Amino acid sequence: MNQEFKKSTFRDDFTFSNSPHSISRFPFPFWEDKYMYSVNIEPHTKGAAGSVYEFPIDINEHYVSEMEDRAIVLKEDPLRCQALPHMMLAQWDFLELLMTSMARDYPQWFTLTTEGDRWHWINRPLGIDQKFTFGDPSTLPYEPMEYMGRQCQGDFSIQDQRDGQLWMDAGIITTQADWSLDFDVGMNFMEWHGPVPLAHDMRVFDRALKFLLNLQLGQPVRRLNWTMTINPRLDTSPENYNKWGRDRTTVTPENVGDKVHLRVELQGLWRLPRSNAILFSIRGYLIKMQELVTIPKWGRRMHRVLKSLPQELVDYKGITRYRDTTLDWLSQYDDGLPTSAGGPPTEEDPPYLSQAASTQNKNSGGNTMLALPRQSVLNERHRALGSDLAQSWNDMPIPQNYASCPYDEVAATRYRAGLIEVTALKIVNVSGPQATEFLNYLLTSDVSKAKPGDSHISNIVNDRGGLIDDVLVYVDGPNEYRVSHGGGAFEEAVAEHIGKFDAKAGRDNDVHILSLQGPVALEVLAPHTPLDLGSLGYFKHQKTTLFGREVSLARGGYSGERGYEVFCTSKDAPFLWDQILEAGKSKGVIPVSWTCLDTVRVESGLLFFPFDMPHEDTTPWEVRADWTVDLNKPDFRGKAALAASKGKERSFITGLEVDSDEAVAPGARVLADGKDVGVVTSTVFSRHLMKSLAMAQIASSHTALGTAVQINDGGKTLQAFVVRMPFYDPLRFRTHPPVRD
Repeated sequence: MNQEFKKSTFRDDFTFSNSPHSISRFPFPFWEDKYMYSVNIEPHTKGAAGSVYEFPIDINEHYVSEMEDRAIVLKEDPLRCQALPHMMLAQWDFLELLMTSMARDYPQWFTLTTEGDRWHWINRPLGIDQKFTFGDPSTLPYEPMEYMGRQCQGDFSIQDQRDGQLWMDAGIITTQADWSLDFDVGMNFMEWHGPVPLAHDMRVFDRALKFLLNLQLGQPVRRLNWTMTINPRLDTSPENYNKWGRDRTTVTPENVGDKVHLRVELQGLWRLPRSNAILFSIRGYLIKMQELVTIPKWGRRMHRVLKSLPQELVDYKGITRYRDTTLDWLSQYDDGLPTSAGGPPTEEDPPYLSQAASTQNKNSGGNTMLALPRQSVLNERHRALGSDLAQSWNDMPIPQNYASCPYDEVAATRYRAGLIEVTALKIVNVSGPQATEFLNYLLTSDVSKAKPGDSHISNIVNDRGGLIDDVLVYVDGPNEYRVSHGGGAFEEAVAEHIGKFDAKAGRDNDVHILSLQGPVALEVLAPHTPLDLGSLGYFKHQKTTLFGREVSLARGGYSGERGYEVFCTSKDAPFLWDQILEAGKSKGVIPVSWTCLDTVRVESGLLFFPFDMPHEDTTPWEVRADWTVDLNKPDFRGKAALAASKGKERSFITGLEVDSDEAVAPGARVLADGKDVGVVTSTVFSRHLMKSLAMAQIASSHTALGTAVQINDGGKTLQAFVVRMPFYDPLRFRTHPPVRD
């Protein structure tokens, strides 16, 4: 996983929000349309890729901001971290579990090396480089639990097992939902759960305690718990009730969507090896109602759960004062349609009925870019080709693999043509009298220089000059644009800034995009469109028809080959998919998967946001995208920071050939003379070129062609050297044939 860490606050101005990606992976806790307290324990095993269950410790886009908030709490109240004297061994167990898990699962951010009791820990997002002696707390700036608790999202308590009970004898608790470590420390399991209503009558905790006393080493378990809170405030402790208690009286029909948050805790339990204690992790996630209802299933179910919640639980969870207001607001999203079983949305869950959808559009001020989980109308064709659609990107399932061999698909793309669906890209329509002015403020390029029919790549940076998305801008007419973007924050930036301009923006959730890439693409498509396709220049587009259906045809792609992208309606997409494959059958055209796409784009040296931008604030200069930045145009977002950072690059995107017969792991460290000089970002073993290829961000002192470096790949040291990019067709003659006299 690679991502930018968002700058958010959880107090005062409350700038916290979730990106569409974070919304899509939110651990929605309700598996049916009603709720009753239960233990709901399940094995804490590896979950779906990209989900909060993928790794034992979940690190997401709010990591740095949450750690900053924890530091504030501990400075104000050191008693939020306490450990009784006999818990030191358990503290070292805790440190070992977190360090080994985080270094194993997020090597791009964390590194742990050990030689006996001499340990070396590197935390790149927080700028920590610590050598210490395992077992000797004097070699750390804090005791072991506090040291690692300051570097991991979520709260932690450690339970000592003795006398047939579990005792809360240590913990670091700064994001709790109205309970106090200082009050509970030293209490047993039954005592600290005393306030929970109904559960004691149902003997829930008797069964839970019996289960936990028998928890086995190496068999962690997890469960979900939930409550609600006003504002995205992490610290809702009794000690600070004077700061947040009054928030419950501030909810109105006008602000409920923004102020009321569902707060979900992913709770994990591990048996620790040396101390035999039990670690209890409480990983919290927040989502405002306005974000939650972008998932139709969740909007319906949240209303039904709150409506049927027993009064005892309403009171216990502290939502009595604003429950009715929240219910009234949620009712517009409960259209009575059924919901599927389980928490995540499925294809069985229908979109909102038109009335609810129009209400959502009205609430968003006409600039509608909802983070709805999207589905392609071509899913059944992908399944027929062998894809399970288990992977998703940009809120949409994608055919990561087919039953066919990805290397055969690459060969087809290089020598004939491959057809891939790239509808997972998001298309945002921007128009209005000041649409050009708005995009010029938001993007690094000068949009006003492009003419109708042009398209061009641009970037968007934050106020610090750090990349937050890359985009492809299609100019359809004066002040009429389509902006294609991937997994970055373009839509969040639009929502933040468009109010300053006489312009409007809205996501096109109907458009489907078919991309035919390869040497015979022109030959396949040209006979079936009235457009003189052969004369359509690179990065040009035009509205026309294809096989008799209205489309926009654009020359471009992500393969390093001559290719064309077909923008069509969802209604026409299946017909056009079938017709293109039929027309190209005799020429060797086949459907190709996203694994093929990733291979050809790495071979062609094409970057993928944010995977090739490992710094939180990677600049365009550092990915060699100077050509997307126009510092001569009037002021734009991040311009001053970009001007100041030019010439001060920490690293550059660099091509490497690796002495290996397989691809190295993204996130592997690049070394020179034993010193860390960079990180691998994208990799592939290219059968076409018979080489192991890697793109990496490397310190400028080691980017000269031919420079030898080493790659630390999962404990193996591999030799590599710097080469020219793109690796394939370095002069780009395939996409830009030379003009001959």
